[in-house]
Amino acid sequence: MSEFDDIEGFAGWNAKLNQLLHDAMETAQQEALPPRLAIVNRLTTFMAQSRPNTPDILALDQIATNTANALLRTTIEERLASIAERQADLILLTKKMQDSTETARESAASIRFERITKVVSVLTDAVRELQNLKTVLEDGSDAQLVASIENLVTAIQRVRGEVEHTI
Repeated sequence: MSEFDDIEGFAGWNAKLNQLLHDAMETAQQEALPPRLAIVNRLTTFMAQSRPNTPDILALDQIATNTANALLRTTIEERLASIAERQADLILLTKKMQDSTETARESAASIRFERITKVVSVLTDAVRELQNLKTVLEDGSDAQLVASIENLVTAIQRVRGEVEHTI
């Protein structure tokens, strides 16, 4: 048995539509989709079951149609807005990730540059020690030669250490 079976005349259909409109107003305030679809189905059934097809009853049918359409439109718009919000969240997250990735890339490049700069610096020191050794070989004493060789060995060890650390 349907909720529409015992309704007769304009007054009965008008009262039923008032009840449906009240239910639709309460349902529209809920976020859940099933109750909204249920009231849309009840409004559609109202339109199909209402009789006789007099101008007054057809006017009630039009009100039921407009209400069902408005409720569906609102539901669809809310769902679309929710999807758009998620899409916006995804775009923001993607931008944050890209920014973090770029920052990490720049930091890594900076670290590599600092290491390369340090290697170049110790290489320069080693070359300077080689030049000092050459000068000591030409004009220096044995003590200066020993000191120069020790300085050169230390510089070469620093170069080796920096190169190993950089790799």
